[in-house]
Amino acid sequence: METLGDYKLKSSPTFNVPESQRMNESKKKKHMFLLEEFIYNTKMKFNNEIISLRERKGKIIDKIVGYNKKITEINKQLNITENLFTPVIDK
Repeated sequence: METLGDYKLKSSPTFNVPESQRMNESKKKKHMFLLEEFIYNTKMKFNNEIISLRERKGKIIDKIVGYNKKITEINKQLNITENLFTPVIDK
Protein backbone atom coordinates (compact mmCIF):
# COMPACT_ATOMS: atom_id res chain seq x y z
CA MET A 1 0.00 0.00 0.00
CA GLU A 2 2.94 2.37 0.71
CA THR A 3 4.34 2.14 -2.81
CA LEU A 4 1.04 1.87 -4.65
CA GLY A 5 1.07 4.49 -7.38
CA ASP A 6 4.72 5.39 -6.69
CA TYR A 7 6.37 4.45 -9.98
CA LYS A 8 9.99 5.58 -9.95
CA LEU A 9 11.96 5.21 -13.14
CA LYS A 10 15.39 3.64 -12.88
CA SER A 11 16.83 6.64 -14.70
CA SER A 12 15.39 8.99 -12.10
CA PRO A 13 17.95 10.60 -9.76
CA THR A 14 15.75 9.70 -6.79
CA PHE A 15 15.66 5.99 -7.63
CA ASN A 16 17.33 3.73 -5.10
CA VAL A 17 17.89 0.03 -5.74
CA PRO A 18 16.31 -2.04 -2.96
CA GLU A 19 18.81 -3.73 -0.66
CA SER A 20 17.68 -7.22 -1.69
CA GLN A 21 18.41 -6.45 -5.36
CA ARG A 22 21.78 -4.78 -4.90
CA MET A 23 24.83 -6.59 -6.25
CA ASN A 24 27.84 -6.79 -4.00
CA GLU A 25 31.14 -8.65 -4.22
CA SER A 26 30.02 -11.80 -2.42
CA LYS A 27 26.81 -12.09 -4.47
CA LYS A 28 28.76 -11.60 -7.70
CA LYS A 29 31.36 -14.23 -6.71
CA LYS A 30 28.58 -16.68 -5.89
CA HIS A 31 26.87 -15.89 -9.19
CA MET A 32 30.14 -16.41 -11.12
CA PHE A 33 30.77 -19.70 -9.32
CA LEU A 34 27.29 -20.94 -10.16
CA LEU A 35 27.77 -19.96 -13.80
CA GLU A 36 31.12 -21.76 -13.97
CA GLU A 37 29.57 -24.84 -12.39
CA PHE A 38 26.69 -24.72 -14.89
CA ILE A 39 29.11 -24.40 -17.82
CA TYR A 40 31.21 -27.30 -16.51
CA ASN A 41 28.15 -29.53 -16.09
CA THR A 42 26.91 -28.62 -19.57
CA LYS A 43 30.29 -29.50 -21.09
CA MET A 44 30.37 -32.81 -19.22
CA LYS A 45 26.88 -33.73 -20.42
CA PHE A 46 27.84 -32.85 -23.99
CA ASN A 47 31.05 -34.91 -23.82
CA ASN A 48 29.22 -37.89 -22.32
CA GLU A 49 26.63 -37.69 -25.09
CA ILE A 50 29.36 -37.62 -27.75
CA ILE A 51 31.06 -40.64 -26.16
CA SER A 52 27.80 -42.59 -26.04
CA LEU A 53 27.11 -41.72 -29.70
CA ARG A 54 30.60 -42.94 -30.64
CA GLU A 55 29.98 -46.23 -28.83
CA ARG A 56 26.59 -46.56 -30.51
CA LYS A 57 28.18 -45.92 -33.90
CA GLY A 58 30.73 -48.66 -33.20
CA LYS A 59 27.96 -51.13 -32.36
CA ILE A 60 26.06 -50.24 -35.54
CA ILE A 61 29.21 -50.69 -37.63
CA ASP A 62 29.78 -54.11 -36.03
CA LYS A 63 26.20 -55.09 -36.94
CA ILE A 64 26.71 -53.94 -40.54
CA VAL A 65 29.95 -55.92 -40.81
CA GLY A 66 28.13 -59.01 -39.51
CA TYR A 67 25.30 -58.50 -41.98
CA ASN A 68 27.80 -58.06 -44.81
CA LYS A 69 29.43 -61.40 -43.90
CA LYS A 70 26.06 -63.13 -44.05
CA ILE A 71 25.24 -61.45 -47.37
CA THR A 72 28.56 -62.50 -48.90
CA GLU A 73 27.97 -66.10 -47.80
CA ILE A 74 24.54 -66.06 -49.39
CA ASN A 75 25.95 -64.41 -52.54
CA LYS A 76 28.61 -67.17 -52.82
CA GLN A 77 25.89 -69.80 -52.74
CA LEU A 78 23.94 -67.91 -55.41
CA ASN A 79 27.08 -67.14 -57.49
CA ILE A 80 26.44 -63.40 -57.30
CA THR A 81 29.18 -60.80 -57.08
CA GLU A 82 28.19 -57.60 -55.31
CA ASN A 83 30.14 -54.72 -53.81
CA LEU A 84 28.94 -54.08 -50.28
CA PHE A 85 29.43 -50.91 -48.30
CA THR A 86 31.87 -51.39 -45.42
CA PRO A 87 31.75 -48.52 -42.91
CA VAL A 88 34.79 -47.48 -40.90
CA ILE A 89 35.26 -45.37 -37.79
CA ASP A 90 37.06 -42.07 -38.38
CA LYS A 91 39.95 -41.43 -36.03
